[in-house]
Amino acid sequence: MRELTEKEKNLCKALVEKDEQEQHQLRVGDVLHDLIGFECIEKDKLGEKYPDSPFKIRLTCLSSQKEDIVDDLNEAISLLLMLKDKGMMSFVDSKSDECFGDNTPKMYGFQEPTHSDAAVMDYFDINTWQLLNSYYYISNSFKDYCKNFKSIEQRRYEKTIIVALLTLLITTASLIVSIRSCCQAKAISYPEESTKDIIFQKP
Repeated sequence: MRELTEKEKNLCKALVEKDEQEQHQLRVGDVLHDLIGFECIEKDKLGEKYPDSPFKIRLTCLSSQKEDIVDDLNEAISLLLMLKDKGMMSFVDSKSDECFGDNTPKMYGFQEPTHSDAAVMDYFDINTWQLLNSYYYISNSFKDYCKNFKSIEQRRYEKTIIVALLTLLITTASLIVSIRSCCQAKAISYPEESTKDIIFQKP
Protein backbone atom coordinates (compact mmCIF):
# COMPACT_ATOMS: atom_id res chain seq x y z
CA MET A 1 0.00 0.00 0.00
CA ARG A 2 1.44 3.36 -0.99
CA GLU A 3 1.57 6.34 1.36
CA LEU A 4 -1.76 8.19 1.34
CA THR A 5 -2.22 11.95 1.10
CA GLU A 6 -3.98 13.83 3.89
CA LYS A 7 -7.11 14.15 1.73
CA GLU A 8 -7.11 10.41 1.12
CA LYS A 9 -6.68 9.70 4.83
CA ASN A 10 -9.62 12.00 5.60
CA LEU A 11 -11.76 10.12 3.09
CA CYS A 12 -10.81 6.78 4.64
CA LYS A 13 -11.69 8.05 8.11
CA ALA A 14 -15.01 9.41 6.84
CA LEU A 15 -15.89 6.07 5.23
CA VAL A 16 -15.24 4.24 8.51
CA GLU A 17 -17.03 6.83 10.68
CA LYS A 18 -20.11 6.89 8.44
CA ASP A 19 -20.19 3.11 8.38
CA GLU A 20 -20.13 2.97 12.19
CA GLN A 21 -22.63 5.82 12.72
CA GLU A 22 -25.30 5.00 10.16
CA GLN A 23 -27.74 2.16 10.70
CA HIS A 24 -28.63 1.91 7.01
CA GLN A 25 -26.60 1.38 3.87
CA LEU A 26 -24.76 4.39 2.53
CA ARG A 27 -23.90 5.19 -1.04
CA VAL A 28 -20.40 6.35 -1.93
CA GLY A 29 -21.76 9.64 -3.25
CA ASP A 30 -23.36 10.44 0.13
CA VAL A 31 -19.96 10.37 1.83
CA LEU A 32 -18.24 12.35 -0.93
CA HIS A 33 -21.00 14.99 -0.88
CA ASP A 34 -20.33 15.72 2.80
CA LEU A 35 -16.56 15.53 2.48
CA ILE A 36 -15.84 17.33 -0.81
CA GLY A 37 -18.57 19.94 -0.57
CA PHE A 38 -20.21 20.03 -4.00
CA GLU A 39 -23.79 21.24 -4.37
CA CYS A 40 -25.05 18.29 -6.38
CA ILE A 41 -24.00 15.32 -8.48
CA GLU A 42 -26.51 13.56 -10.67
CA LYS A 43 -26.57 11.24 -13.66
CA ASP A 44 -25.86 13.00 -16.94
CA LYS A 45 -28.86 12.56 -19.23
CA LEU A 46 -26.78 12.69 -22.39
CA GLY A 47 -24.39 10.10 -21.02
CA GLU A 48 -27.34 7.88 -20.18
CA LYS A 49 -28.69 8.22 -23.72
CA TYR A 50 -25.34 7.47 -25.34
CA PRO A 51 -23.49 4.64 -23.50
CA ASP A 52 -20.18 5.47 -25.20
CA SER A 53 -20.27 9.04 -23.96
CA PRO A 54 -17.31 9.94 -21.67
CA PHE A 55 -19.69 12.05 -19.57
CA LYS A 56 -21.55 10.06 -16.91
CA ILE A 57 -22.25 12.68 -14.22
CA ARG A 58 -23.24 16.33 -13.94
CA LEU A 59 -21.66 18.42 -11.22
CA THR A 60 -23.12 21.54 -9.66
CA CYS A 61 -20.84 23.62 -7.48
CA LEU A 62 -19.50 27.13 -7.00
CA SER A 63 -17.76 28.19 -10.19
CA SER A 64 -14.71 29.33 -8.23
CA GLN A 65 -14.34 25.86 -6.70
CA LYS A 66 -15.09 23.68 -9.72
CA GLU A 67 -11.49 22.84 -10.62
CA ASP A 68 -10.58 21.87 -7.05
CA ILE A 69 -13.76 19.85 -6.57
CA VAL A 70 -13.26 17.92 -9.81
CA ASP A 71 -9.66 17.15 -8.76
CA ASP A 72 -10.82 16.01 -5.31
CA LEU A 73 -13.53 13.86 -6.88
CA ASN A 74 -11.11 12.14 -9.25
CA GLU A 75 -8.61 11.60 -6.43
CA ALA A 76 -11.34 10.03 -4.29
CA ILE A 77 -12.49 7.71 -7.08
CA SER A 78 -8.90 6.63 -7.75
CA LEU A 79 -8.46 5.79 -4.05
CA LEU A 80 -11.73 3.83 -3.90
CA LEU A 81 -10.70 1.72 -6.89
CA MET A 82 -7.31 1.04 -5.29
CA LEU A 83 -8.96 -0.04 -2.03
CA LYS A 84 -11.24 -2.33 -4.00
CA ASP A 85 -8.23 -3.91 -5.73
CA LYS A 86 -6.60 -4.43 -2.31
CA GLY A 87 -9.71 -6.25 -1.09
CA MET A 88 -10.44 -3.63 1.58
CA MET A 89 -13.72 -2.44 0.08
CA SER A 90 -16.52 -3.79 -2.07
CA PHE A 91 -19.38 -2.06 -3.88
CA VAL A 92 -22.93 -3.04 -4.79
CA ASP A 93 -24.99 -0.97 -7.20
CA SER A 94 -27.98 0.55 -5.41
CA LYS A 95 -29.96 0.77 -8.68
CA SER A 96 -31.08 4.24 -7.63
CA ASP A 97 -31.08 7.36 -9.78
CA GLU A 98 -31.44 9.72 -6.83
CA CYS A 99 -28.97 12.59 -6.98
CA PHE A 100 -26.49 13.54 -4.28
CA GLY A 101 -27.28 16.98 -2.89
CA ASP A 102 -29.79 19.58 -4.04
CA ASN A 103 -30.50 19.64 -7.77
CA THR A 104 -32.97 22.54 -7.58
CA PRO A 105 -32.22 24.84 -10.57
CA LYS A 106 -30.42 28.05 -9.61
CA MET A 107 -32.29 31.25 -10.47
CA TYR A 108 -30.07 34.27 -11.10
CA GLY A 109 -32.29 36.69 -13.01
CA PHE A 110 -30.01 39.45 -14.27
CA GLN A 111 -27.24 38.53 -11.85
CA GLU A 112 -24.07 36.82 -12.96
CA PRO A 113 -24.21 33.04 -12.25
CA THR A 114 -22.18 31.98 -9.25
CA HIS A 115 -22.51 28.23 -9.82
CA SER A 116 -21.25 25.90 -12.51
CA ASP A 117 -23.54 23.15 -13.80
CA ALA A 118 -21.74 20.96 -16.31
CA ALA A 119 -20.98 17.37 -17.26
CA VAL A 120 -17.71 15.96 -15.94
CA MET A 121 -15.37 13.85 -18.05
CA ASP A 122 -15.07 10.23 -16.91
CA TYR A 123 -11.35 9.37 -16.78
CA PHE A 124 -11.73 5.87 -15.37
CA ASP A 125 -12.46 2.43 -16.82
CA ILE A 126 -15.65 2.23 -14.81
CA ASN A 127 -18.96 4.05 -14.91
CA THR A 128 -18.42 6.89 -12.43
CA TRP A 129 -22.12 7.30 -11.74
CA GLN A 130 -22.49 3.60 -10.99
CA LEU A 131 -19.61 3.76 -8.49
CA LEU A 132 -20.96 6.86 -6.73
CA ASN A 133 -24.39 5.29 -6.68
CA SER A 134 -23.15 2.06 -5.08
CA TYR A 135 -23.45 0.94 -1.50
CA TYR A 136 -20.02 0.41 0.00
CA TYR A 137 -18.82 -2.25 2.41
CA ILE A 138 -15.54 -2.08 4.27
CA SER A 139 -13.49 -4.97 5.63
CA ASN A 140 -12.15 -5.33 9.16
CA SER A 141 -8.65 -5.07 7.73
CA PHE A 142 -9.53 -1.64 6.32
CA LYS A 143 -10.83 -0.48 9.71
CA ASP A 144 -7.63 -1.73 11.30
CA TYR A 145 -5.54 0.00 8.63
CA CYS A 146 -7.28 3.34 9.24
CA LYS A 147 -6.14 3.38 12.87
CA ASN A 148 -2.63 4.46 11.89
CA PHE A 149 -2.59 3.97 8.09
CA LYS A 150 0.00 1.22 8.17
CA SER A 151 -0.50 -2.04 6.34
CA ILE A 152 0.16 -5.44 7.90
CA GLU A 153 3.37 -5.66 5.86
CA GLN A 154 4.55 -2.27 7.15
CA ARG A 155 3.83 -3.25 10.76
CA ARG A 156 5.69 -6.55 10.34
CA TYR A 157 8.63 -4.70 8.81
CA GLU A 158 8.73 -2.21 11.70
CA LYS A 159 8.59 -5.05 14.23
CA THR A 160 11.43 -6.81 12.41
CA ILE A 161 13.54 -3.64 12.56
CA ILE A 162 12.84 -3.22 16.29
CA VAL A 163 13.76 -6.86 17.01
CA ALA A 164 16.96 -6.50 14.96
CA LEU A 165 17.95 -3.34 16.85
CA LEU A 166 17.27 -4.96 20.22
CA THR A 167 19.30 -8.01 19.19
CA LEU A 168 22.18 -5.77 18.11
CA LEU A 169 22.00 -3.85 21.39
CA ILE A 170 22.02 -7.02 23.49
CA THR A 171 24.88 -8.50 21.47
CA THR A 172 26.93 -5.31 21.83
CA ALA A 173 26.31 -5.17 25.57
CA SER A 174 27.30 -8.84 25.95
CA LEU A 175 30.49 -8.22 23.96
CA ILE A 176 31.43 -5.26 26.17
CA VAL A 177 30.85 -7.32 29.34
CA SER A 178 32.98 -10.17 27.91
CA ILE A 179 35.85 -7.83 27.04
CA ARG A 180 35.80 -6.25 30.51
CA SER A 181 35.75 -9.67 32.18
CA CYS A 182 38.69 -10.78 30.06
CA CYS A 183 40.70 -7.66 30.94
CA GLN A 184 40.00 -8.14 34.66
CA ALA A 185 41.06 -11.79 34.46
CA LYS A 186 44.40 -10.82 32.89
CA ALA A 187 44.99 -8.16 35.55
CA ILE A 188 44.54 -10.78 38.27
CA SER A 189 46.86 -13.26 36.53
CA TYR A 190 49.71 -10.75 36.27
CA PRO A 191 49.89 -8.77 39.57
CA GLU A 192 52.18 -5.80 39.80
CA GLU A 193 55.65 -6.58 40.91
CA SER A 194 56.66 -5.16 44.25
CA THR A 195 59.12 -2.28 44.09
CA LYS A 196 61.45 -4.15 46.39
CA ASP A 197 61.91 -6.87 43.75
CA ILE A 198 63.06 -4.40 41.15
CA ILE A 199 66.89 -4.14 40.75
CA PHE A 200 68.31 -1.00 39.23
CA GLN A 201 71.63 -1.48 37.53
CA LYS A 202 73.98 1.31 36.59
CA PRO A 203 75.50 1.19 33.14
